[in-house]
Amino acid sequence: KYSWKNIPWYLKIDIKKVFEKVNKNRLCSIIKEHIRDEPLIALIHASFKAGILDGNKILNLSNDLQQNNIVSPILCNLYLDKLDWNIQKIINRYNKDEILIQNPVYRKVIYLSLAEVNNKTNKQLIKLRLQKKLKTRKENIKPTLCDISCIRIKFIRYTNNLLISVKAKKNEAKKIMNSLIFFLKSNLQLEINSNLTKFLYIYNSKVE
Repeated sequence: KYSWKNIPWYLKIDIKKVFEKVNKNRLCSIIKEHIRDEPLIALIHASFKAGILDGNKILNLSNDLQQNNIVSPILCNLYLDKLDWNIQKIINRYNKDEILIQNPVYRKVIYLSLAEVNNKTNKQLIKLRLQKKLKTRKENIKPTLCDISCIRIKFIRYTNNLLISVKAKKNEAKKIMNSLIFFLKSNLQLEINSNLTKFLYIYNSKVE
């Protein structure tokens, strides 16, 4: 939890009807990238049409991934694995090492003027420097600052719910969110639920 501190922007994305909207051909092509087993692929295709036995009746005969089908959550996560990897690529592209720059306020506070140095013994100078450093600690003035161009991205996904934190300027955070929505539409043929998808500034919004 500590690694998510001091991050201003949060992107909460809800994928709309993910079980119903999974593109079956795209799903099978994703599986084939890792597993070359035609009987298994045929079995997965057959599972799309598998119903649920309720007494003597078979229910929910459809071509969708059924949430109450034991295989569906696994297939859904395999499908959305492409999204996870796309986010990781964005993280690798945007994440920059934090560059520490000298804090001019700190430097001003600890600076010893000629008037302060004149006629002072070494012991007095050491005491004066210590007093100035104690002042910086009391007022929480740090010797260095992080470069504001530093960008940090973290994410967590649970099935169709995605939470992304972005430490960057607002326009960069918006750009990242838009690129993810575009990827969902163009690569996975999925839509977002606009009512549940939010772009939040953590310091005046509550992430629910």
